[in-house]
Amino acid sequence: DATLDNTKGSSFGQLQKEVLELKQTIIERQHQFEELVESHTYLPVDATTLDSLCRSLQVSLSTLVQLIDDFYQSYKNEIEPWTKRDVPVLSSVGPCTKRINSHLLLVNELLENASKLQTQCTKWNE
Repeated sequence: DATLDNTKGSSFGQLQKEVLELKQTIIERQHQFEELVESHTYLPVDATTLDSLCRSLQVSLSTLVQLIDDFYQSYKNEIEPWTKRDVPVLSSVGPCTKRINSHLLLVNELLENASKLQTQCTKWNE
């Protein structure tokens, strides 16, 4: 079939185009890598240093795993049950508390002003 050959030809041409684009990308990445290698100096790593770094990384990662596991257990046992509860109905205690708090603030302000007045009077009497 002529249509089948055209389909194969266009697919093959498309694949060739993609291969050329990928080849160009690889060449660009290779140049970038070479520039990075030239611009940075790396200290030689001996076996003992590498072993020490690997052990340190292993300890850090195992600590991280323990922390994640502890958090997960805490979440499952303590936080998740709260997320499944019904929304609480708040009583009228909130507005009452606000009124009491505003009165308390006014009383505190009055006491501070009385203390300042007493201090000023003491200074005048001296």
